[in-house]
Amino acid sequence: MARQFDGQSSYITMPGTATGALDFPKNATYCVSAWVSADTLNGRYRIIASKGNKQYNLQIKNTDEWEFAEFRDTPQDSVGWEETTTPAAMDAWTYVVGMRVGAMQYLYVNGNCVDSSITLFALKASDSLRQRDETNNLPSENCPLCNRIFCGHHR
Repeated sequence: MARQFDGQSSYITMPGTATGALDFPKNATYCVSAWVSADTLNGRYRIIASKGNKQYNLQIKNTDEWEFAEFRDTPQDSVGWEETTTPAAMDAWTYVVGMRVGAMQYLYVNGNCVDSSITLFALKASDSLRQRDETNNLPSENCPLCNRIFCGHHR
């Protein structure tokens, strides 16, 4: 079920997930996983799976690291992303799993727990978007070859 993305505008949106099974409350128990083969690491953010900008995500960070993050909107002096990271690999299929268990967070790469520490990427007090947003759908799109989601075609 491999999909190739152009790094510019390719993405998948999964409609109906704003209030569905993928809408995890803050500090819930859940995991997000994907097999990823990064063609390049170039200091840019690359979203793997994201539930909007202010809930949770699995991505390649601009520091060329795998990252699992959950948005935290309380207390007001500590608003931002709770991040767990490790260096990313290029040109190799890698199984990346972000796991949240209450206030604890884990990042697994190829079955090994590589980070269980949380670092806060704090938003500035002047940022107007300081509340958790659980209204977004998980992005997805249908395959242009067969019009199905996660069909296995590689383009």
